[in-house]
Amino acid sequence: MTKNSDFLIIGLLDYQQIPFEFNNSGKNIHHVIHMAPFEEAFYRFRLPPMPDGSHDFELFLIMKPDEHTLNNSFRFSTDQALLGSRRVNIIVGNATEFSAPRITTYNGPTWSCGSDYVLNDGLLVTTKPCDNRALLSSNVTPDKLYDYSINIAADSKYPISVAIVPLLDYYQVPLTKNMNENVAFFNLSAGEKISVPANIGIPHDTGVHELMVLWIPRPYYSIDDDTQNARQYHQWPWSEPSIRVGLNVKSDLQEGSSDSL
Repeated sequence: MTKNSDFLIIGLLDYQQIPFEFNNSGKNIHHVIHMAPFEEAFYRFRLPPMPDGSHDFELFLIMKPDEHTLNNSFRFSTDQALLGSRRVNIIVGNATEFSAPRITTYNGPTWSCGSDYVLNDGLLVTTKPCDNRALLSSNVTPDKLYDYSINIAADSKYPISVAIVPLLDYYQVPLTKNMNENVAFFNLSAGEKISVPANIGIPHDTGVHELMVLWIPRPYYSIDDDTQNARQYHQWPWSEPSIRVGLNVKSDLQEGSSDSL
C-alpha cells in the first residue's frame, strides 16, 4: 500500500467466527494492525484448542474498516475487493490426511431467479429477491428488523459449492432473526441462480453500520488434494466479499429509504 493503512483481522474456524490470539494482543474477535507505506511484516497467531478431526481455518484481512461514507463510488469499490484471506486445513489427532466433515446444506426458503438473471458465479446483495440492482446503502430505524436478499449463482458451465457468511460491523450474524445458523452451505447445479431471504436486527446506536456477506467457495476442500483441485479448477479457492452495505441508523428517519444501483 502506498499510504499508511489500518487493517482489521478476523478469523473463522469451521466457518464460525472465533476469538483468537494475534500478534501478542490477547484473545479477541477483532484485531487491528497499522502498516506504513510499503511495509512488510510477519504476525504470529494462536488458535484455541480444537477437537480431534479435520478443520478449516480462514484468516481475513479487511481494508478500510473505518470507512463509512455512503458515497456510491466507495460502495461500488468494495465489491469483491478490499478483502484478503488465506485458508488452511488443520488436522487434530492421529489422522494423516484431511477428511472433510459432513456438511448440512441450507434447507430454508429460496427463490429461483431464472437463467437470465444478471448474476454469474457469484453473489449480489439486493433489497428484493432476484433484483438486478445492488444494494449500496439504506436509511434504517434502530432496533427494527431489516429485510434484504442474498442472491447467489453458479456459472452456466459448472456446479459450485459455497458457504455464505453474513457480517454486521464485521461480526458474524445469523441469516435471519429466527435462525440459529450464521452460515449457510449451498451446492448449486450448473446455471442455477437463487435468492435467499435474509434479515438483520438493526443496532440501537446511531451512525453508519456495515453489512457485508462473505462468499467462501469450496468449504472443507483439501488444499493439498491435487486430484480434487484439478477437477474443480473452475472454482477459485479464495473468499470474496459482497458490496459493503451502509446501514445509516438515525432515530428520526423513516425506515426503508435505500440506495440501489
